[in-house]
Parts: sequence; structure tokens; C-alpha cells
Amino acid sequence: MTAALLLPLVYYKSGWGASAGMALGEFLMMILLYREINGRIPFQLMAAVLKPLGASLLMGMCVLVTLPAGLFLSVAAGMIVYAGVISLMNGVTREDIVFLKGRFL
Repeated sequence: MTAALLLPLVYYKSGWGASAGMALGEFLMMILLYREINGRIPFQLMAAVLKPLGASLLMGMCVLVTLPAGLFLSVAAGMIVYAGVISLMNGVTREDIVFLKGRFL
């Protein structure tokens, strides 16, 4: 599906088309996967999407504001803002951290 979107968009719109094709392809795949698992796994889509979306929007604004100061500073500030916002909104719980420690350490 993503390849079917990418080929014409890259051909006609170059870099912009590649970005749009990947985003649209991944979005369509997310919708299909959600429809497939909706009845089997209890999952609240909006609750799972709103916190990261809000943190991403704030991170993007931070990156845009700090970009004239340099790319390294801009990326670092964006990472700090995202981590801070997602933790303030309880987007990452203590159980998530314990789970990740168990998996990776």
C-alpha cells in the first residue's frame, strides 16, 4: 500500500511526494490495523493518540522557534520539551518504565 502511494508521488512531487506518501501510507496502515484488532484487544484509540500528538505539536513549535540558534540546540530542546510534556501528561506511567527496564536491562 505504501509503495503504491510512494511511486507516483515521488515521481511527480519529488521529496515532498516521498514525505506525503510515507505519511499517508502509514496512516492508512494504522487505520487497517486498528479495524483488525478493535474487537480483539481493548484499545482506546483517542486516548492513545492525544497525549503524544499534543507533545509532538509542542515539540514542533519549540524546534521551529529554536531553529535559528542551530540544529543541534533545536533538536536537543525539542527532545527535552517532548519528554517533559509527555511525562507531565502522564503519557508514560511507572508501569511503562518498569516494563521497559525489564525488556532492555
